[in-house]
Amino acid sequence: MNTSDFLTTADATPATAPELEEQRSVPFKLEVWRFFVALGVFLVIFGNNILFGTFGAVTPTTALRYGTDSWAINMLNLINCAAYFPSIWPTTWLLDTHGLRPGMIVAALGTFVGGLLRWLSFLGPTSSAKIAMLGVGSFICGFFGLLCQDGSTKAAAHWFSGEGRLTANAVMSIATPLGVAVGQFLGPLIVNGDPNNVDLLNFIMFVLSSVCCLGAFLVFNNPASPPSASAKQGTLEYREGLRKIFGNGHFWIAVLVGGTAIATTGTMSTYASNYVTPYGYTEDVAGNSAIAMFIGGIVTAMVISRILDKTKAHIPAMKILSAFLLVSLVVFYVAVVVLKQDWLVYISCALCGMGSFPNLAIALELCAESTYPIAEATSSGVLLVVTQVLTILTLFLTNALSEPDGKMWKSIIMLIVVNVITVIAAMFYNTPNRRIELEKRYEIETK
Repeated sequence: MNTSDFLTTADATPATAPELEEQRSVPFKLEVWRFFVALGVFLVIFGNNILFGTFGAVTPTTALRYGTDSWAINMLNLINCAAYFPSIWPTTWLLDTHGLRPGMIVAALGTFVGGLLRWLSFLGPTSSAKIAMLGVGSFICGFFGLLCQDGSTKAAAHWFSGEGRLTANAVMSIATPLGVAVGQFLGPLIVNGDPNNVDLLNFIMFVLSSVCCLGAFLVFNNPASPPSASAKQGTLEYREGLRKIFGNGHFWIAVLVGGTAIATTGTMSTYASNYVTPYGYTEDVAGNSAIAMFIGGIVTAMVISRILDKTKAHIPAMKILSAFLLVSLVVFYVAVVVLKQDWLVYISCALCGMGSFPNLAIALELCAESTYPIAEATSSGVLLVVTQVLTILTLFLTNALSEPDGKMWKSIIMLIVVNVITVIAAMFYNTPNRRIELEKRYEIETK
């Protein structure tokens, strides 16, 4: 498939007159099934991430169940994140070479196996064996987690037009924080402070995750008719795209912004109870604060993505949201460490979600825009892996900066400093949105 038609970048040449005639003869069409594809990808991502969020709000109680400390339980999320590294090549290769449907089915099967091992950990003869099974299950979930999440950008590009692409990507991407939020919401309700209920929690999460993963069978590779000019032109061959992506400076700025935003909220959700309980808050407050963060982020992401699909103001939105997240972290510090008010903790967490979650969808789109015609799964895959790198680093630093009494005020300061750097970097992002420009040119050329 020709990838150069209508492109004005250095990598391509304009379309010829016969090619323009061919484009005129094939009208673009939006298929109704695109909504089911988006739903299928959403459910698979949700099913994977509900397992990630299982222990975030009940870390101390879970540690009692397994006869270990809170750090060992938090390590499960580190293992999940680390599993992204070895999965980047097979994940991006599978999606960009064989398509969405096989990718989502494989991701669903991997999530099923990982969740099953986590549930069956209660069969371990010793505490070490139980934790080992939890670790292996978490690694498997993480290995296929990249495949789950990487499907959102590809599905949006192949099934939606430029007027709905960001919204579709945002809806599917929201499954990540929503899955974590549901896991953290159900955790305290099911466990209720009793370590003996942790096995029941693992079973319920496994069942919910498995049911959601059936959504993979709703997903198909491509619609019968392409929805846009960029979808019709196709993308570069996988290895060629992988080589070219590393020299794109603007791409790496978008990666830093999106990765930092999600690493920040990922750290806050993982340490939800650790951040607040040393100051006298309960595990219920920890779980509710994480939920407030997710609800604020989800609602904001939906609203902003719809606006940006109309205005195409992706770049200024990314810069504004980065600054908003920075201010929200300062409010969170004041709420937890200084004022110690439940209601202000909830508000500050909601504000953090509002500043971070929309930037994931925006960063995924800008990574695809700044690197087109490189395949979407390649650019988004690199973003998601860098996100995990940043998350692991912040998780380790957070633990290292904790006080002997468990207070983590220094780690909040660390998050603030990291986001200051990100805000400065975002100011330098200024490159054309290549897919959007392609589609605008197509409209002009074919009138």
